[in-house]
Amino acid sequence: MQVNVQNRSVVYNAGPGLVPEGVHRADLVDAYEMATGFGPRVALVFRLLEGPCAGYDLMQSAAATRSRRGKLAELLHGFGGADGTLAAARLVIGTRGRIAVRHQTNQVGHTYAAVVQTFT
Repeated sequence: MQVNVQNRSVVYNAGPGLVPEGVHRADLVDAYEMATGFGPRVALVFRLLEGPCAGYDLMQSAAATRSRRGKLAELLHGFGGADGTLAAARLVIGTRGRIAVRHQTNQVGHTYAAVVQTFT
């Protein structure tokens, strides 16, 4: 099985380019901690289930916090997560839902597909 990973502005095993904006059916397939220049973050990996990007993995990261108001908690809530921690993220791996994707531009001008919201 070919796995394609889209991480911010880079698509590995290039296919259609950026994942189109809109709502897509997806599975949460992985959650892991990573270090960045902004401090530790939790990466969520969503596998798209249909459309021209079916089978692609889209990663979105956010800061881990116990707050229910943080971005990670917001993303996990749509998949049944309780809060914005790595432990809560790992509990919902394998959950199927929908993700809202929007194209955004970072500080150096690269456009990427961001997961901005999740739904059950």
